[in-house]
Amino acid sequence: ANGGVLELQGDFAAAEAAYGEAIRMDPYDPEAHLSLALLLSRQGRTVEAHKALDDALSLFAPDERTEAQRTFARASSGLANPPTAR
Repeated sequence: ANGGVLELQGDFAAAEAAYGEAIRMDPYDPEAHLSLALLLSRQGRTVEAHKALDDALSLFAPDERTEAQRTFARASSGLANPPTAR
């Protein structure tokens, strides 16, 4: 199942499971880790969100990390766009 679609439908538990499955299938996909971090942040699960963000940032190329951090910061402040389909 697609985590972004599930998240848009309000099924956060299923979205988290889908992101987790994406990470299990490809643990080196920074976007999957970032998507999980954003979901957790939107749910107020700050400690878990920051752990997922750290995982994502360690996988992004150095020149992509700043944008990933900005995306997370916007989500944490409630200014982010809704998730996009993955």
